[in-house]
Amino acid sequence: MSFLNSVFELINDLTWGWSLIPFLVIFGVFFTISSRFVQFRYFKRMFGVLFGKDEYADSTKISPRQALFVSIGGRVGGGNIAGVAVAITIG
Repeated sequence: MSFLNSVFELINDLTWGWSLIPFLVIFGVFFTISSRFVQFRYFKRMFGVLFGKDEYADSTKISPRQALFVSIGGRVGGGNIAGVAVAITIG
């Protein structure tokens, strides 16, 4: 049992320890290069969509801004409910 415990502690240390930061940086650079810097190319359009100045918007469909707000609301709302449940369980 102690062998299994030490193996899982090693995996935990490698996953969430000092090696996580270089791992995330390397994958971030990889995805940036493989997507041809999409987060920089569409930076101006991102704010245009957010503030309702999108030239591709269609008035018969949900706007990108509305989709963003629904997505954020769903994630934050679910996180709040789960956070309260975990806090009650732990505390």
